[in-house]
Amino acid sequence: MDDYVISQVSWHTRRTKRKAFHESAYLRMKTIVEFLQAHGLLRTTLLTEGQSIDEEFCFKKSDLTDEGFQLIQGYYDKWLNGHDRGKAITDTTILERGLKKLRNSSDEQSRTGTLVVI
Repeated sequence: MDDYVISQVSWHTRRTKRKAFHESAYLRMKTIVEFLQAHGLLRTTLLTEGQSIDEEFCFKKSDLTDEGFQLIQGYYDKWLNGHDRGKAITDTTILERGLKKLRNSSDEQSRTGTLVVI
């Protein structure tokens, strides 16, 4: 399995020195990792309650379950793009809907024995 970093805080904070931008980058990372953890999409706990995130904090492909990786592949960029269109960083609706589609597809595949492409 080829492992690689999917997202790292410093990738986003290097672009500018604006404090507000840095704060949003940290919040984005905290939000996605907490979402992944809450839904059982990580192989291990990356962020504990009260833990602070630094510039080097990241998550990798190997941190994700297969389902978590599918979610990231299909919906992570859509979620990030939502912020550019004015959605709150903590709004995980796109991720929630994506996960529901993945899980419904998986349930359908289990019942029928056929692959459902989304």
